[in-house]
Amino acid sequence: MNTAAAGQRFTLKVPDPPPPLVIDTDHNNNTNNNSTSVAIIGAGPSGLLTACLLKKQNPTLDVKVFEMRDRPTSFYGSFPVVLNKRGLTALQHLDAAAAPPTRNNTTGNGAEASTMLEKLRYCGRIVDGIEILSQDKVVAMADTYGICIMRDQLVGLLLEAADAFAIPIYWQHKLLALDLDHRSASFTQQPYHDAETPAVENNTKTKTLTVSVTQILIGSDGNYSRVRRECEKHKRLTVQDWSWGISMRYLLASDPTTTTTTNSTTQDTTPPPAHPIDGGIHYVLGSDAYVCQQPDGDWSMSLSLNEHSDDFLLSNDPTPDNVAKLKAFCHTVSHSFTNGLLSDTTGNTITTTDEVYASFFRNRVFNGSIIKCSTLAPTDWIALIGDAAHAVAPFTGEGVNSALESARILSTVMTEDNRQHNHSRTTTHEYDMLRRPDAHALCAYALRNRKLVAGTPAQKCTNTFGTIVLGLLKKLGWVTAVPQDLMLGAKAQEYDQPIPYTQLMALDHAQRWCLDPVGTCCFYTICCTCCGRCN
Repeated sequence: MNTAAAGQRFTLKVPDPPPPLVIDTDHNNNTNNNSTSVAIIGAGPSGLLTACLLKKQNPTLDVKVFEMRDRPTSFYGSFPVVLNKRGLTALQHLDAAAAPPTRNNTTGNGAEASTMLEKLRYCGRIVDGIEILSQDKVVAMADTYGICIMRDQLVGLLLEAADAFAIPIYWQHKLLALDLDHRSASFTQQPYHDAETPAVENNTKTKTLTVSVTQILIGSDGNYSRVRRECEKHKRLTVQDWSWGISMRYLLASDPTTTTTTNSTTQDTTPPPAHPIDGGIHYVLGSDAYVCQQPDGDWSMSLSLNEHSDDFLLSNDPTPDNVAKLKAFCHTVSHSFTNGLLSDTTGNTITTTDEVYASFFRNRVFNGSIIKCSTLAPTDWIALIGDAAHAVAPFTGEGVNSALESARILSTVMTEDNRQHNHSRTTTHEYDMLRRPDAHALCAYALRNRKLVAGTPAQKCTNTFGTIVLGLLKKLGWVTAVPQDLMLGAKAQEYDQPIPYTQLMALDHAQRWCLDPVGTCCFYTICCTCCGRCN
């Protein structure tokens, strides 16, 4: 096998397609293929993990996955995510008991590794710590337990497992509507191919088909879930949503330890950074940016944008003027990181071409919603997981991890109920009762963090004050851990199972109920009277 280096792109061979489904316009009485026990909408991390866990526990269970996108074959090119204790625990359930042997259908994904955790470590990068900085000074830091991996690589590893379980995945099948009374889902399929229609016409022909669901339909179709919107349209649940409060855009820089490119027109004589840059550490630069090293060695700097951001940050045009403004802006955000990512390990200053900065303007601005659902089981045969159920924002660090945990919980409930021959009403209700309190606590955590990146100066100052005080109390041994220590923090390893979000938010409230008023008082009595710039 031709295995690429860890952190690099890997590929998967495409298996034989599943049996074709019957198109609604076809006069065909054989509709057996158009029914399934379990229909999973969305082939993202949560949907694929749910399918794999169900098939691992019950190989005879009829599970079908439907995805609107094309089948991916090459994996490396999305964005980095960090798997913490919560996500890793859910993924390790794939390694328990009778996991299937890995087929020889991969190149470069560490296929010789025998467990999911080993493959994640091979493809990803261990995260040793996280530091929160303000004006290049560390205000909080913690050891961590996590693996940074590109999201599409995580999908690739789960897709490899799904192929090994021979799970039928119907690509290019977009959910059109749900018939809640008749327990069925309608899809559009495009492109559609048949022997009697010319290829050119095939490429523009859209076909519809209907699939009946005998047990459960699982909505794992993301932040803008069609499953959730269909149920909301029929008044089976209510949904509250908040914008992230910011938009995000990133630029990539090559690892300075392996880059010697110099600018063809100018030489950077800026002194080396005062703050050392470590690829094993992730850095939060206040509410302005997030910096991390990707598995392939490139550095990613994600900038937070809001309605008050300068126009050039939202522009798609890498003009010399915009590039110059971006350089100045990055130096304002963090002098150390702007220079440090362009310096070698000895501190000798090097420069890069303007292409690094120009790439920022070619990367899209992205945003999303924080979602809170009144129920995660809108009907007795529909369940919501992942972002469809409890979408958060990147600044929580819990999006993919909470999604994988929901997949693990739902698959466990379904497996136990199948063994006891319970009706699906029991399954969806039990899942909702188990997961909804934590989903709502996660929403509260996301909204709390939203204030830190998009809140008022008073809210940001209040949080910074509390974070500094809690850090000092931890050093004195008066505080054992803060919620973040039990999420991405290394202390999470001390527990057999991830700490529920309900407990984490209760801990946060207990620690900050008196610190927050003091922090707010400090802001209005000290900060505002100091310079007035925060008003």
